Amino acid sequence: MKKIYPYISGISSQAYFVGHLFHAAGSKFLEKSPNYGADTYHVKIFNGKKPFNNKMKASFPTPLDNENLKIFFNLHISNEILPRIMSNFFIEKETLINKDLFLSALCLQFECFVKDPLDIVEDRVNDIYLKLINNESLQIKKPTLYEKDDFCIINNGLPYHELDVYEIFSHKWIIKNSGSIVWYGRYIKMTNQAETYIKSCTSKIDIPVLNPYEQTTITAVFDSRGIEGSFKIIMEIFDNENRRCFPDKSNEISLSANVSFNAEVKNE
Repeated sequence: MKKIYPYISGISSQAYFVGHLFHAAGSKFLEKSPNYGADTYHVKIFNGKKPFNNKMKASFPTPLDNENLKIFFNLHISNEILPRIMSNFFIEKETLINKDLFLSALCLQFECFVKDPLDIVEDRVNDIYLKLINNESLQIKKPTLYEKDDFCIINNGLPYHELDVYEIFSHKWIIKNSGSIVWYGRYIKMTNQAETYIKSCTSKIDIPVLNPYEQTTITAVFDSRGIEGSFKIIMEIFDNENRRCFPDKSNEISLSANVSFNAEVKNE
């Protein structure tokens, strides 16, 4: 943010810049246009005095609204100042200037920052931009929380459930620690409760200590509740400090359910 803000136009303060940036990318965690004198929190985020924490990051949609974010950057970065901003990201003067691709690189860099569970993210704008202008394959790996950590699902059972309303049902996964570090104090929980009517009957499910290449069975219990429809349930793995261990694999431990009122069952 500090490599861009001093050179943009149409934004009156650091607080406005942060608020508008969040909203452009799809997050309403912060007020878009804070009142004058009430922008301390926005400014502290800008200056790094307040961490860009996981709660803030979770407020952004998946995927990020890169189209609107790109419009935001395009509106406030003039063609005249573009070379100066590009030089802040160590893009050499001799490099071809393509505003559209540079703004795409900014959006992809911001997405890495939002989706990474760590506070410090490598600045890859230069690398991303060069790959884009050279039409090279662009693969941005969303890192795991811990280096050399990974998992795989050995058995996901039946990932689709047909349910009656107010039905209590369970689902089992066989999860394998396929990385090279030992799992201590980990647990699994449902992470999209706010977006679906189906609810987990427990706040979290503890995972036993797992050495590399060991596996375990996880059983979760849910309540279909009283709303008909098709729903998705996403479960994710957390460490003992309540951090997502695998932010790039949020759909790996998931299942779908269709809830409908079954008159025959209810009338028995």
